[in-house]
Formats: sequence, C-alpha cells, structure tokens
Amino acid sequence: MNKLYYFLYFLFFTMFSTVAEARENSILLNFDYINQSTPQVILFNAFSEKRYGDGDFLLTATSSSGLEVTYSSADTSIAEVYKDSNDGNRWKLKINAVGSVIITASQAGNEFFDEAVPISQNLVINPAILIITAQTKSKLYIFS
Repeated sequence: MNKLYYFLYFLFFTMFSTVAEARENSILLNFDYINQSTPQVILFNAFSEKRYGDGDFLLTATSSSGLEVTYSSADTSIAEVYKDSNDGNRWKLKINAVGSVIITASQAGNEFFDEAVPISQNLVINPAILIITAQTKSKLYIFS
C-alpha cells in the first residue's frame, strides 16, 4: 500500500479516537464545513450590425469563473440560439427575420461559484440590401 493510504488511515483513526474519547468525557466536538462560493460576472459585448440573410454566427460571452455561458432569445421568430453539434457544441445564433430581439447570456454557477447576474444585449437585424444591376442590351431593328 502507498504512503497516502497509511496517512489517511492514521488521520481517520486519530480523529475517530478523539471523538470517542471526547464523548466518553461528555465533550462534544462539532466540525462544520462552511461552503463559501465566489461571485462571478459575465462579459457580453454588444452585437455588431447584422442583416437578414447573414449566416449563423458564434456567441462569445465569457464568465469570470471560466464556466460555460448559456444563451436565450426573447423571440425565436426573429433570432434563435443553439448549440452547434457540428462545431464542438459551441453556442451560435441564427437570424430568422428582420427586427429587434433581446439575447441573454447566463451562468448558473456551481459548488464553487455563485450564479452570475444575467447580461442582455439587444440584437437589431436590418433588412437585406437589395442590389439591382441592369445589363446593357441592344437589339437590331431592320426597316424595310
């Protein structure tokens, strides 16, 4: 057996013996573990200009804890968020219509970090630009 095993055995035996001896002498030892979690914040930059017809794009908010940030859309008919399983399960946004929609970044926390305050950004999707180019054409007419 390794040294760590013997050390842990010794530590457990010593603690158990001390507690048993304390109970025998009417002394109560109470060991409490205090779970103190750390606050965290989310950094979620404003969106650049988007247009209807733009391709899906990566959402890049980060949390100070390094834990994964999740996203939600207030109106999925305008824009929807999803995890792209073909791109390492990274969060992306798909534009569905022209309009304005709130996208929220959240982080639930864990046993070491508190839940982060959600951060929302307004995404404005402008109409696509329509470019019409006329072709120069000619037709020959013969008069007789």
